[in-house]
Amino acid sequence: MAMPTTTSEPAISLPGCPDKCGDVSIPYPFGIGAGCALSSYFTITCNDTFQPPRPMLRDMTTTMEVINISLERGEVRIYGPVSYTCFTSNTTILENYTTGFTLEDTPFIPSTTRNRFMAIGSQTLGIIGGYMHMHSNDLYVAGCYSYCQGINSTSNGAPCTGMGCCETTIIPDLKDYAAILVMNQSAVWSFTRASMPCL
Repeated sequence: MAMPTTTSEPAISLPGCPDKCGDVSIPYPFGIGAGCALSSYFTITCNDTFQPPRPMLRDMTTTMEVINISLERGEVRIYGPVSYTCFTSNTTILENYTTGFTLEDTPFIPSTTRNRFMAIGSQTLGIIGGYMHMHSNDLYVAGCYSYCQGINSTSNGAPCTGMGCCETTIIPDLKDYAAILVMNQSAVWSFTRASMPCL
């Protein structure tokens, strides 16, 4: 995610407020706890059930782990939510999880240079869809298709070439999105079995 840039990067918090969560510095306007952030959009929750603790940022529907905050670059790096499908046979889906997030009515925008949409799996169509502008009906849909003939014909994702992994760019101003997977389950089951039950 991106935010307006500044000319310096003081890794300091407001007086009396923590300046780190685990290994991640939390500079103002972000802050941990009540009264430590510029507004609720910048409030970080420090989840100490992990060791070391992990900083979390929340939109209206999803909690995301913060990896790094750079005021100099105007950037907040997060682990985004992941959609997936798990199956136990060529006809039985065990779990199907579709997710996304929204930046509507927040000061954040997705970075157009640092984000890519990626689908991992065999014979899998990954689709990203959302609205291009705040409070508009301008629907955006894009996707990519990942194919492989067998478990040994996949790439390791570096680079992501379409053999077991595909990727595409994300347009500017995409403030709200969801990601879904569509796959040929019976074809995939023929060679994955229990070795790769989730895509």
